[in-house]
Amino acid sequence: TIIKHTNQTLHYSGKYFIGGKMLAGQNEGNGYAKITYVREKPEKKNTKLDNVRYIKNCTSYNTYNNYKKIYCYEITKETTAILKNTLSNFDNIVYKNKAVLDKNQTLYLKESPVNASANQVGDIGTVEVEAVALDNDVLERIDILKMDIEGSEYQALMGAKNHIKNDTPKLLISVYHNNDDLWRIPKLIDEYNKDYNYYLRYYGNNIYPTEIVLICTPKPRIY
Repeated sequence: TIIKHTNQTLHYSGKYFIGGKMLAGQNEGNGYAKITYVREKPEKKNTKLDNVRYIKNCTSYNTYNNYKKIYCYEITKETTAILKNTLSNFDNIVYKNKAVLDKNQTLYLKESPVNASANQVGDIGTVEVEAVALDNDVLERIDILKMDIEGSEYQALMGAKNHIKNDTPKLLISVYHNNDDLWRIPKLIDEYNKDYNYYLRYYGNNIYPTEIVLICTPKPRIY
């Protein structure tokens, strides 16, 4: 589906919407985007964890109202403020100006010279960022976990071990920031929980191999 960008609606990180809506978005140039849809019935009243790294305009919109609660993590204060303002009509979103890693700690914002979508956290800096493990920060069951967090995905999954083991949430994880992530992230998930099917999808362009996504879906239960 090719659609025209507008200034009225939003689309996060160029990818991954589940529940019968957008799964991927790719810039086609001239203000158009190529959108891929998931053909499944939306699940309602779940908890979703959404690690948002960038915002841009697009006519396709997600179905956040289908979820009981959404935890949205973002390390940059300015981007967090934009999120709160833009999504003010949704009362089921919990905004957290925090990093997601393998343990609770205090780090520092490492700003990208390109744009905020590539901001990271590190040991040195002037702007403090609180980092948390999802197992410590979210105590309720989760149903979907989506990450595109500039190379911190492996550590963040380590911090979500109990959720992955006990909740078996759907996982949509970027695996292109570090070459080793292509094999070590699915290996880690499999160590935590054997009940997943794995799919690797490429949503980037023909120039540079970005937007490689590992999609993990719970295996059907046999009664």
